Amino acid sequence: MGAGKSTVSAMLKSRGLYLIDADEITRQTYEIPDVATQLMAEFGHDIYDQAGSVHQVIRPLLAQRAFESDEKRLRLNAIMHPAMRSIAESMIKKAPNNAVLD
Repeated sequence: MGAGKSTVSAMLKSRGLYLIDADEITRQTYEIPDVATQLMAEFGHDIYDQAGSVHQVIRPLLAQRAFESDEKRLRLNAIMHPAMRSIAESMIKKAPNNAVLD
């Protein structure tokens, strides 16, 4: 936080570059039903909060539980990273040549 990522992103966009937002990739990953099921099984059903019809992950609670041990952190990575990679690869394939991963 406070490193200026948003400012640099805005500058790159203003110069016509296409940005692929890593934070958006993470948000989309949390919404994949299989990922959500695995995360709840591993870290508890209460890591998701239902806001209307959308289930949103409670990131501070997930982080607290995931970073209790190296084993849990590795489990989180094993659940999240394959799906994140798939989403990122799909975005990259659809992106113009002037894409930047943010």
